[in-house]
Amino acid sequence: MMGVPGLDLDAVTIDMIRGYGAGNFILFKRNIRDPAQVKRLCKSLEEVCRSAGLPRPIIAVDQEGGPVQRLGPPVWPAIPSNQDAAGSEDPAIEVRRQAGLAADILKDLGIRLNLAPVLDLAAPATSGVLSGRCYGSDPQETGRLGAIYIKELQGSGVGACAKHFPGIGRVKKDPHIERPVVSAAGDELLNDMIPFRMAVEQGVTAVMTSHVIFTALDPAEPATCSAAIARDLLRNELGFKGALITDDLEMGGAAGYSSIEGVALKAFLAGHDLLLICNDAGRVRKTVDALANGAINPSRLDEAICRLDGLREKAA
Repeated sequence: MMGVPGLDLDAVTIDMIRGYGAGNFILFKRNIRDPAQVKRLCKSLEEVCRSAGLPRPIIAVDQEGGPVQRLGPPVWPAIPSNQDAAGSEDPAIEVRRQAGLAADILKDLGIRLNLAPVLDLAAPATSGVLSGRCYGSDPQETGRLGAIYIKELQGSGVGACAKHFPGIGRVKKDPHIERPVVSAAGDELLNDMIPFRMAVEQGVTAVMTSHVIFTALDPAEPATCSAAIARDLLRNELGFKGALITDDLEMGGAAGYSSIEGVALKAFLAGHDLLLICNDAGRVRKTVDALANGAINPSRLDEAICRLDGLREKAA
């Protein structure tokens, strides 16, 4: 899943689609001006993918609400943050409104995957990367509200993505810049995972992992590259059957410790189905080449393709 440079479909992205099979995209503020322009961009991506013999692209965006909403005022209605929704008079109603607003905005534009909800645990006053983005510190309440959000969003035809598994509420460093290490005990991390377990039970279409090392789960690899976390824990123990997505592989927490193509190959072999590279098309090329030369078992590739096809069907 790659980023697009600007407001319109450009020659480099077209070349990536036709020459490298790039077929899934994430949009940011740089891609957004008004509804007509975003619809045109999404339609152009679909048309070029179709002409290249690729499936309908998965087009995603971070439309959480509060501090993270790529499509916001004054053009689109403001969506309350998770923190504000959880602190409202009736959180369940407010969370349904969050999801309903997001679904209405995204469906109208042709965007079928929302990279939300955030299910990390944190106190309401959390600062830094999670400021305003969490439903709170109670795992059961976070899981309850997350399940409501997922049900409402997906019931409206937009896929949801629970993030950032197995939960980054304990991090002290920003994964955008460097790789945090969480040394909490295993039972504490299982508590942090309760909202994700509830999201899986609700049938969430996608889950995103984090560029964080959890020493009690895998002392060597971050969740991005850890089969113990992605396969053994999320797939086998929690029973997740949907699409597994990395966070942006250009973030310092990933790319700062290895080549991006090396991290991407590790992530894919660990069980991820979508590898997110948000900015540099050259890095997408290197990653595709590394995967092509990485002695990947064909059954692992078929498995990922099947899950992405399932995501397309659910978010139709």
